[in-house]
Amino acid sequence: MLILRPPLPILLAAAGAAAELAVAAPANATEGPAAAPPAPWNLQAPSFAPGAPAPIGSAPSKPAAKRRPAISGARVVPHRIRKGRRATLRLSLSQAGTVKYTITRLSAPHRGRVVTKRLSVASGKVSIRLPRGAHGRSLASGRYRVSAVVTDSSGSRSRTVGRSLIVRPAHR
Repeated sequence: MLILRPPLPILLAAAGAAAELAVAAPANATEGPAAAPPAPWNLQAPSFAPGAPAPIGSAPSKPAAKRRPAISGARVVPHRIRKGRRATLRLSLSQAGTVKYTITRLSAPHRGRVVTKRLSVASGKVSIRLPRGAHGRSLASGRYRVSAVVTDSSGSRSRTVGRSLIVRPAHR
């Protein structure tokens, strides 16, 4: 049987090339994640971590948006009153501020705004005694709308809340 072998110089050259490849540094593609090149013009990559300082040269960030005040659980107690009596407007407020309430007559004759008042109040549950009359006279018998809105110290306003009030004739 005849065995063919390549000439000895070719074997030595192949072994030397294999040894050089084993000792040489691995190729760039297998070195792992490559470091990002430095940003041009001294810019920094943005950081989205909470509380991280803003990058140099970035626009100042706005403060977190403040919520506007809210009125909940608004009621007029009692809902029906006799002429010359008083009702109470009960509110639950999310923030301290100024409450503006308006009493408007809905029934004819003389429809329209009767009373508007402003009061500074704290947050939480608030009770406001409504007037028994306006302009030196008792509220006339009929249907009225009591609407309230809260304005906080920064000028933000709540949605207007409206409740009805019925004034019945006085006992005779």
